[in-house]
Amino acid sequence: MLQEQSNRGDTHIFQITCDIKLKKDADRELLKTDIRATTGITTVTTVPGTEKTTDLFVYQSLKIKFQPYDLSPSEFVRNLSQRFRKLNKRGLASFRFGQKTLTKVKV
Repeated sequence: MLQEQSNRGDTHIFQITCDIKLKKDADRELLKTDIRATTGITTVTTVPGTEKTTDLFVYQSLKIKFQPYDLSPSEFVRNLSQRFRKLNKRGLASFRFGQKTLTKVKV
C-alpha cells in the first residue's frame, strides 16, 4: 500500500539561477532531463531571453528549483556543482551558479 511520506518539519523550496555554456550541437532538453533526475530538484527551466548563440556555443540561464531535504541550500548547490561537472558528456562546457540568486520560494 502506498503512503505519503510524513513531512519532516517545514518544507522549503529554493531556487537558483545557473548560467551555462553548451556545445552548439548539445541536446538541451536531454541535459535538463539529466538535471531534473537529481534528487531534490523540482523544476529546471530556461530563463526567457537569456539564450545567445555563437558559431560553437550556446549560452543560456537556467532557473533551478529544489528542495534540499537535510542539507543547507548552499550545501545542496555544492553537491549540484559536482553533478554538473559530470554532464560534459551532454555537451555542457561550463556553468556558474549565481550565489546571489539563491532565494527561498513561497509554497
